[in-house]
Amino acid sequence: MKLSKARTLFSALWLVFTFSLVSWWFVLNLRGIGPSEDSANAEYNQEFNQRNRMYFWEGSTLLVTVLLGGGLLIAMSRREDQRNESLRFFFANFSHDIKTSISRLRLQAEILAEEIARNKDGSENKVLKRLLADVSRLDLQLENSLLLSHEAEFKLLIQKIEIQPLIHSLQMEFHDLRIKFTSDESVPSPQQSAQVLADSRALKSVLRNLIENSRHHGQATVIKVTYQKLSSGDVKLEICDNGSGSQVALNTLGREITPQTAGTGNGIGLYLCRHLMQKMRGDIHFKSTTEKGFCCELTLPGAQL
Repeated sequence: MKLSKARTLFSALWLVFTFSLVSWWFVLNLRGIGPSEDSANAEYNQEFNQRNRMYFWEGSTLLVTVLLGGGLLIAMSRREDQRNESLRFFFANFSHDIKTSISRLRLQAEILAEEIARNKDGSENKVLKRLLADVSRLDLQLENSLLLSHEAEFKLLIQKIEIQPLIHSLQMEFHDLRIKFTSDESVPSPQQSAQVLADSRALKSVLRNLIENSRHHGQATVIKVTYQKLSSGDVKLEICDNGSGSQVALNTLGREITPQTAGTGNGIGLYLCRHLMQKMRGDIHFKSTTEKGFCCELTLPGAQL
């Protein structure tokens, strides 16, 4: 929105500046050297009148052209702003309806899974498991698209966030995974001290993308989240899985969005993770381990207790 207003304002300023410059040139040429009062200089006077008429018509044409061109530029800019505003309104309503439908679909699938488990021997239904995973991934993809489309307008609400309840809510969403939350030995009570300064929606989006990446691409079954308070006051979250690891160079992850292939994704999730962490004045780092799996380190400002 700010960029659109700046573009319209710049167009108006360009029109005023250019029109004033051409008008000043036009007036100076018309107020140039006048005709000679000597009757012997009739030929000079005729040449002057011709040149004066040429300046008049050329200047008038240039002024009209600049005025029409600048006015058209401003009108097109305003029209583009209105079009973008209409698109934002449409996608906001459309995304709300889609997210509502996805939430209802997930709820019905979970209820159906519980009913089947009660009516049979309690064994897990693989079809429903895949359905729930696909619904969760679809919901996350929609959330990522919305965040990317409103990247310039997305405002953060930095507040104290408890890590453990957030991890617990993610465990409820990724019920087919086992998510462990631990702390290093120097933090005796993580329930009280596992707090960071971050935006709740942004941090949850980062964690969801990392967990979904481990589940979908790494085929992980266990996620381990380790909390550590650094001497600088920052907080480090280490997220590791027991999956197959990354087949892509770690230093390229999250740097750009790439074309999607059959074996890999397009990198939107990790790209969004890196961008959101930077906006929250944090850092994200992918690293390799000696064991099988994939690890990521998140560093965020710690909350004062």
